[in-house]
Amino acid sequence: MTSREQLQALIRAEIDRQRPVAVARRTLELLVESATRRLDAPPGYQIVDRDGRPRTRAIAGARPGR
Repeated sequence: MTSREQLQALIRAEIDRQRPVAVARRTLELLVESATRRLDAPPGYQIVDRDGRPRTRAIAGARPGR
């Protein structure tokens, strides 16, 4: 399985976990794939915003930029 196929399988599994309605499944897969870049470093992907900048999330108690 190629890295692209592995990433697609990961995306499908996470979408399935959220139990979307059947007609939304492919649209959700395309949206997530379009916002995902494959990387060589773990975890193997990066989520980007509409401008191509990496998306981040705040973790309680962590300082920004860490």
